[in-house]
Amino acid sequence: TALLLASGTLCHAGEWAGFDDGFRAAAANGRPVIVDFSAEWCGWCKKMEKEVFSRPDVATRLASETVTVRIDVDSPSLLTYKGARMTAGQLATQLRVSGLPTLLVFSPKGDRLAELVGFVDAKTFLRFLDYLKQKKYASMSFDAYLRSGPK
Repeated sequence: TALLLASGTLCHAGEWAGFDDGFRAAAANGRPVIVDFSAEWCGWCKKMEKEVFSRPDVATRLASETVTVRIDVDSPSLLTYKGARMTAGQLATQLRVSGLPTLLVFSPKGDRLAELVGFVDAKTFLRFLDYLKQKKYASMSFDAYLRSGPK
């Protein structure tokens, strides 16, 4: 399944933007950035890719509502966060990412809005996208949102 990313780049489901490119795209379109912290050795990350991100309903919503970025915490490549150059591992440490997979959601300006730690099934992830779209992160945690509404 091919998707047109918010940046205007055609890619296939499972191919996410790089960190710097993703934030440039978000600055242009005003959408939130979902950063997927993962690693090649992470079994739960692979399960999330296979069972959640590769689903057409999830991929379509990600492409239309957000800018998606995936970074490998073990990569030595440098990225820029709030004007500072660092590796993905250094960024993960700075942002207190303690386990994988972790999804952090940022405003286009780089302000942290929400997080989702660990594997979740597609149904729960779609509710997370609803939570983001409704901007409920401003008033409640995702756990509280899950408890407050229909399943």
